[in-house]
Amino acid sequence: MKINLFFKLSFSIIIIVVVGLNSSAQSTNTDTVAKGSVYLEANLWTGIQSHRNGGQQIYGGRIGYGLKDRLEIGINGSGSNPLDTEYPIEIQPNIKWKFYQSKNEKVEVSAGSIAYIPFAKRRGTDTFVMAYANASKKLKYETRFTAGVYALFDRDKDFGSNKGINLTVEKNLTKKANLSVQWTSGKNRFGYLTGGIGYQIGEKNSLFIGYSIGNYDYDNHSPIISFSRAF
Repeated sequence: MKINLFFKLSFSIIIIVVVGLNSSAQSTNTDTVAKGSVYLEANLWTGIQSHRNGGQQIYGGRIGYGLKDRLEIGINGSGSNPLDTEYPIEIQPNIKWKFYQSKNEKVEVSAGSIAYIPFAKRRGTDTFVMAYANASKKLKYETRFTAGVYALFDRDKDFGSNKGINLTVEKNLTKKANLSVQWTSGKNRFGYLTGGIGYQIGEKNSLFIGYSIGNYDYDNHSPIISFSRAF
């Protein structure tokens, strides 16, 4: 079993290195990776303009491992176009704990933290920690509502807001497709309104295609694509 887990983690790390590294929606929901399971996610956030004309292409991903029931550890990260010297690759070790779950009330509450550590100190980057907490409630008509808060510690004030809220509404459209709308407040790198469609591909794979609009700057918006697999 340990050998099998080793190969799963090794395979995940190889893929993450190839596609790049980013923080996912992990900090805006109450979900955790099942005990003993490995979760792999790859993301692409691409500006409308080409990189040559000032646009950005940010590649991201996540590896999560269910350490115990409702407790996960992992590593996320992000990296921009290799030609973009302002946004180096960044690693994001993290932990998340779902400390309350009621199947009768259909309520879950979780909390976690993520450290953001750039490989190189450049303009537009610094090292800091995010702490967050979220509560979710399943409602009628296959709908789930999530609300939460976040705070950034040791974050340079020049980089914008250091705290805010998260709001998410999810609606199952079919057995395999769901609609999601999520907003994070704050004029910072996390402040976006993102809506899109998620689709389950088989038992272990899922694809999300959406669009993100920033809380500031008229050109701060982009399509986003995310692919995930559970092992």
